[in-house]
Amino acid sequence: MKVRILTPQAVVFDDEAVEVVLPGTGGVISVMDSHQDIVCGLVHGEIILRRPALTSAGSLVESFPVAHGVAQVVDGTLLVMEEPA
Repeated sequence: MKVRILTPQAVVFDDEAVEVVLPGTGGVISVMDSHQDIVCGLVHGEIILRRPALTSAGSLVESFPVAHGVAQVVDGTLLVMEEPA
């Protein structure tokens, strides 16, 4: 799925991901390809994303600290607007 993570200062991620784990206001949310459209608030924590495997060794995992923000899934694209922690 296409993922964009934006802060007030910059676009910090704009690429494909297999899964993104978000610290939602109602608990942890795991977003994968073909996820239902959703909008949710984000709380202090860490955004963890798993990128597609480049080798047989497995996928690449990246994380981004977040203080608060909003995440939106529309038509298989995840947009995160966040304030870094």
